Amino acid sequence: MKKKIVYVGGRADNAHFTYERRHPVLLPKDHHISFLVVQHVHEQGHYGVATTIAKVRSRYWIVGATKLAKTVKFRCVTCRRFRQKTETQLIANLPLERMAPFTPPVLDKNTP
Repeated sequence: MKKKIVYVGGRADNAHFTYERRHPVLLPKDHHISFLVVQHVHEQGHYGVATTIAKVRSRYWIVGATKLAKTVKFRCVTCRRFRQKTETQLIANLPLERMAPFTPPVLDKNTP
């Protein structure tokens, strides 16, 4: 612990990762910084919940990150716009007269 920041430890001390990746910063879920971090990562590509959490966890360990990522995705205006279902137009069936493939040509011979 340095500078009053709590780091998460683990068994990956011998892994070939950076220190930040091996020991992510621990953040509470109800802190404003946690919300800003998740929001920043989400707005980089408007990712889904799982991808957002994976990208956040490369540097930070947020307790309750899944719920926070769902909240950020639900509040995102761009994601809301694209989440809506497309409208489908109701089309009536064709009348029986128009179902025949060909109609015989009619020629009027009573004209001069």
